[in-house]
Amino acid sequence: MLKENSSITNRTSFQQQFRNFFAYSFNPRYWLYRFKWLYWPRFRLTNSFPMHVDIETTDACNLRCVMCIHGMVEGGLQNTGFIEPYLAYRAIDECAELGVYSIKFNFRGEPLLHENIVDFVRYGKQKGILEVQFNTNGLPANHEKIEALVLSGLDRIIFSIDGANKESYEKIRIKGNYDKLLGNIAKFIELRKIHKQTRPFIRVQMVRSKDEELEAEQFVEYWSKKGVDDIVLIDKQKRDSSGNPLKDGKPAIGRAFCAQPWQRLNINRDGKVLMCCADWDRLSVVGDFNNQSIKEIWNSPKLIKYRQMIKEDRMDEITACKACFRPATYKWE
Repeated sequence: MLKENSSITNRTSFQQQFRNFFAYSFNPRYWLYRFKWLYWPRFRLTNSFPMHVDIETTDACNLRCVMCIHGMVEGGLQNTGFIEPYLAYRAIDECAELGVYSIKFNFRGEPLLHENIVDFVRYGKQKGILEVQFNTNGLPANHEKIEALVLSGLDRIIFSIDGANKESYEKIRIKGNYDKLLGNIAKFIELRKIHKQTRPFIRVQMVRSKDEELEAEQFVEYWSKKGVDDIVLIDKQKRDSSGNPLKDGKPAIGRAFCAQPWQRLNINRDGKVLMCCADWDRLSVVGDFNNQSIKEIWNSPKLIKYRQMIKEDRMDEITACKACFRPATYKWE
């Protein structure tokens, strides 16, 4: 039986895992980054800059997935758009100057829809960002774009799939094309091999609930034979009629510490800044990158206040935290 929130590594790609491990193993900056990421929040230590920054290239999406804000809102998320290139490049420049270790080019939308996504990735690597990555549904890509991304220096690409077969996938991911997705992922793997690249690290992931256990096992079995590097199952957050979070049909008994405000910032495509990647409704904006720097926002009175409230177990007094859908931020029986 698969465990909740489990990450199941593809055993058939041991050599690829080995190469990816040693690509970083002799880089002390990488290990400093991982040490800070894991342990500084535990001791409530605040780094002088965010360790990771999400840069939302777009909040538009080509799909209408049933569990996503684009699918829940009739007609999809309204008034969507694309980040202005100058704002994205400025964000990358500031991240590089501060020493930010990791950048992810997505939040509420599909990054492959942005015409400059390859340039953003390439520029981030040229500026010395240790890890450049993004999540994608994998569909808005062709041979040319896939090859450009493989050669751009992209460190990790995460494909959100949801479903172990065409029928279940296209039922969940409305407007999706399962066959095209499989072809695009196969092309990434093929071109990475042709160009003798160890990157991008390729992850596939699926959102599942307890009643989808068999399909989750089928998902793992299928992708463990396809040459990807990592297979991840993400638990679906459920709520009762009053909006209270549930796990295995039981309500939460309290709130658990959340490390995100000690780890990352999230720059939306319009410049508004959030303290985490779960505030999809932008309920707790902590700054505006149009007229503030990343460093100013990271050390702002508002974010310092929010960190203190989290330390004092007052998360439900923060609007975004009260509405959080991440199971890890709750205590369970």
